[in-house]
Amino acid sequence: MQTPMFKNKETLEASKSVIEDFQLHEQVGIGNFGRVIRAFNSRREREVALKILPKENIAQMKHSDHVVNERESLAHLTELCQMAEDEQDESVDNRSRFVIKFFSSFQDSRNLYLELEYVKGCTLLSQVHSRNHAVQARADFYAGEAILALEYLHREQIVYRD
Repeated sequence: MQTPMFKNKETLEASKSVIEDFQLHEQVGIGNFGRVIRAFNSRREREVALKILPKENIAQMKHSDHVVNERESLAHLTELCQMAEDEQDESVDNRSRFVIKFFSSFQDSRNLYLELEYVKGCTLLSQVHSRNHAVQARADFYAGEAILALEYLHREQIVYRD
């Protein structure tokens, strides 16, 4: 996959975040590589999902390529979305409502961080595990959302494996 081209790379580099920019709140997700925390970016004044990936875990699991690909894929998809919005052309289908936006990435001595769009609500998996009947009754809708998101990723030549 090619590295996404940013319109103004100098501005992107100059605006790098640091962990001190964030007020950390509750954990909203956990995965093989790390965890996701609801946070508030004080400098940008926005609520975000902050994915925290311990470097030690990534190195032990030899998954640095996966993390880099995730970051590049999210940045690429967000760039496509921004281009479509800038063009204000509704006929341009360069985005999906079912893929979260990527804001930034940064690191410190222990962790890698991905600053992502925060979408309120629980994960679908946690709802299914809690036997939430409303979620189970709408399973076809959620399956359709997942299929649309996967179709979009495949159109952009991104393979999602999880």
